[in-house]
Amino acid sequence: MYRVRASSKRQEYLAGRDPDTLITEAAPAPLYYRLKPDYPGFTNSHGYRDLERRVFKVQGVYRIAVVGDSVSMQGALPFEQLYVRQLQRKLDSEFPGRTEVLNFGITGYNTSQEAALLEREVLPYAPDLVVWQFHDNDGQHTIYGGGFANYFHRPTSYFANYVANKLDHFFCGIKAGRSSRGTLTSDQGNLVCRWNQIVGHLRDVAALLNARGIGMLVILYPTWPDGDDWANYGEAGHELHRELVAELESLGVEVVDLLRVFERVDPAAYRVEPTDPWHPNAEGHELIADSLFSSLRPRVR
Repeated sequence: MYRVRASSKRQEYLAGRDPDTLITEAAPAPLYYRLKPDYPGFTNSHGYRDLERRVFKVQGVYRIAVVGDSVSMQGALPFEQLYVRQLQRKLDSEFPGRTEVLNFGITGYNTSQEAALLEREVLPYAPDLVVWQFHDNDGQHTIYGGGFANYFHRPTSYFANYVANKLDHFFCGIKAGRSSRGTLTSDQGNLVCRWNQIVGHLRDVAALLNARGIGMLVILYPTWPDGDDWANYGEAGHELHRELVAELESLGVEVVDLLRVFERVDPAAYRVEPTDPWHPNAEGHELIADSLFSSLRPRVR
């Protein structure tokens, strides 16, 4: 029964599509999936939404590796509108030929998947700086979050997987409900639930990069507030955000706090679709690129 239930969920995910047309493919745990290499008009030969890249770095070039989720990959926009490409153009205008901005963003990835990706695939490119794009929804469970990993995961026991899924949601709900922070969104509740795990991954990543002499800069990207009114982000959400900034700064990591950037604008004018609370449009990507450019100029110079 539970195997049939899981199969039905996978069919819901496909929504009538042929599996061969998916842009994702299975990968070993803890990634569970990755982007297909050389997907027509979308990925390079290494399986990233980026220009074709050589692993070898040219001497004298400051290489920036962006690690993130769907905000960095964002398939709903033309490639040249993404903040990674807008940032590259801004850097080229002041430092022509001296920088490379590589995009390793993969939709649906959380902090644990990104940490594994960094070690396995990003570090061989010898970046001088890692830009880590963090989103409010990075607290979702890798398997039980209901996304790509859930589709590709094949558990040893479907019954045990079903029970573990229910228990995870149950105890996460209790933990978030008991939080002294107040009312939280579902994304923020997941962040509270897996706080120690997320902070632990960020701490390990910071230590790994520091040991290799690689810089780290984190951009914190918020979920759009209900009703496109930042007052609805709530004091509990702001407190959680401040705690994350403090944790990162305690590690000696530079933080670009995009909540402070976007709360000065009307969210309705910067979201990609009226019903999408997570992704910015081209103008939103430009705000991200501008904020990053201001932080990166002294490093490149």
